Amino acid sequence: MNALKSTMLKCSIAKFRRALSVVVLMALLPPSMGVSQSVDELGEYDVKAAFLVNFVRFVEWPATSFASPQSALTICIFGEDSFGEAANSLKSKIVSGHPLSVRRVNDVREVAACHILFVGSADSKQLGIIQNTAAAKSILTVGESAAFQKAGGMIRFVLEDNKVRLEINLGETEAALLKVSAKLLSVAKIIHPQSGRN
Repeated sequence: MNALKSTMLKCSIAKFRRALSVVVLMALLPPSMGVSQSVDELGEYDVKAAFLVNFVRFVEWPATSFASPQSALTICIFGEDSFGEAANSLKSKIVSGHPLSVRRVNDVREVAACHILFVGSADSKQLGIIQNTAAAKSILTVGESAAFQKAGGMIRFVLEDNKVRLEINLGETEAALLKVSAKLLSVAKIIHPQSGRN
């Protein structure tokens, strides 16, 4: 009987943990994505787009990053764009007092105008320039590849068990004068890689 109770308790804990992870992710999703939708119903890049919007809520930029408190916040997509319509749905939203704009950029000289930069694809030379610009201009960099992370990327999306997970390089965000909230840190893995940035 004790073995049966123990097994039932373990199953309940596992179910609770799964439910809690869904609740945490749904709390991070924008209000337009109702809690009635399961994560399985959303596409990978819909979830990643939701995270990009919520980074605006959970990351604080220096006041000098904006001309005024109501200035637009620009989310840029560099290189290969896997977001498609998911990114277009972010346009015209107002988050934390900032209207969002979305730009696709293919030249490293354009990244200085971004507040959040998703790096879809870039060679190692481009990654170095991007990360140096990001540190100097307080741009939050987000990507997916190991090379992005090694070059000093700040937030990396990792697909694990069909779920989007976050890895945050806190040293790089701090170097760029970006303050990441404890709420965002609580749902991420904090990493401390050796930066490839010069």
